[in-house]
Amino acid sequence: MPTDLVPLTPGKPSGTRIFLYTLLALINISMWLLALAFYWQISLRAREIAYFGHYLFPVHKHILPLPAIYIICAMLTLASVLIIYIDRRNVAHRERMRALFGQIIESLEIGILVWDRSGCLIATNESGRKLLPGISSASPNRHFEELLRDYPQVRAMIAAALKQGSYAKEVEHDLGPADNSLVVRLTTVPLKDLHKRTVGALLLINDVHEVVAM
Repeated sequence: MPTDLVPLTPGKPSGTRIFLYTLLALINISMWLLALAFYWQISLRAREIAYFGHYLFPVHKHILPLPAIYIICAMLTLASVLIIYIDRRNVAHRERMRALFGQIIESLEIGILVWDRSGCLIATNESGRKLLPGISSASPNRHFEELLRDYPQVRAMIAAALKQGSYAKEVEHDLGPADNSLVVRLTTVPLKDLHKRTVGALLLINDVHEVVAM
């Protein structure tokens, strides 16, 4: 898929990930500040013993020893670093797979156009732009009613996929002008999420005018 319609931003974390990374950083900072506070308290107690021979304030004996607190902080920091590293590696892997998948889609001879739930174009490949006049790399976020105003049958198929979640398989249609016939086979597929809700539509365009001519 062309990068102008489906931009790839490798290495750029999402808002949710930024929040989680920030939360991990704040937890680590808080733990180390707590460890420093305990260290300062122990130093203060040592000075009290040195100057006064006894503690000026009650001692909380249930507090963990300072080495144990340092070990906990170090383990938490290490775990946070590992979590972020594994997450970023997984994100990079998904982005590489997405880029590879985009290259495969772009090289297919069948035209592919993807519409979001509102009916706006979000992705297409080179064959789709060639087979469907009016579609270009400068067409992202434009509604199918605007892009396909000259093709009422195609508009009806996309509308049915988006509103009713219905499939339309192998409907032949002539997309060419009167003096230059371009017979294609159209297929619309509703795109659904894990909850079976329609989140978009996929339009497949297969050039069959040579087969029809034979």
